[in-house]
Amino acid sequence: MEASRSTLIKSFLAREGPHTIGQLYEALTTRFPQQFGSVSRTKFKAVYLKNMKEFGQIKVKPCRDDAVLAKLREDPTSRVTSMREVAWLVSVNEDVAAKHLSDDIDLSVSHKSIVEQVDRETTRSKDFWTGKTNKPHDWRAALKAAGHKTSL
Repeated sequence: MEASRSTLIKSFLAREGPHTIGQLYEALTTRFPQQFGSVSRTKFKAVYLKNMKEFGQIKVKPCRDDAVLAKLREDPTSRVTSMREVAWLVSVNEDVAAKHLSDDIDLSVSHKSIVEQVDRETTRSKDFWTGKTNKPHDWRAALKAAGHKTSL
């Protein structure tokens, strides 16, 4: 199984640090061509970065530091021109970065398999409330006992 694109973006930002949108897009398309080869820059911004920003997983902040701006002006993928006085850098939040930097995260597990496991266990839990079984079932405890994730 493969990791989702959002997981790859978050783990890349956690390991590499803040990047401009242009740098991030170019780095991901060269490093993961199979996953990001078919994604346009517009779709990358409008879908992936927008969703992660709305969920509070990443933040986009202005950078006005002259040393950083000078370094970004030298890089053609950053798209920071000499006229600009501010550069917008994408970074991952600290709690998300800690999760992706630790060895606990398994990049080989897809979101689809996690959702399927949770759905299977919650169905067993619903059977108690609908009267199909007499034994209550705690789906979250069952998944944790088996060593599976309970959320994305």
